[in-house]
Amino acid sequence: MSAQPAAQPADPRVRPFPRTIEAVRAALPDDQQRRQFLEEVLATPAEDLEDVVSARWYALMLDKVPGGDQRLADARLGVNQVPLPDLLLVDGE
Repeated sequence: MSAQPAAQPADPRVRPFPRTIEAVRAALPDDQQRRQFLEEVLATPAEDLEDVVSARWYALMLDKVPGGDQRLADARLGVNQVPLPDLLLVDGE
């Protein structure tokens, strides 16, 4: 038996967009942020470029989650937490 990755269902409230420089730039809300992002991309060494684009992409995706700001504030304050279910053990481990 082999393990296959399971596709996670997409949240229908948040429309994903490609993790590319152009897509991230287009998703930024104003010209100033687009300019700053482009300056950051141009100043970044090629080996670090994926990290820069991914960081901005993740931030933009999180900003799109309804109520995300309040949930982040709650998490930082440690309020309104939901307990995780007990972990399922496999083969008694």
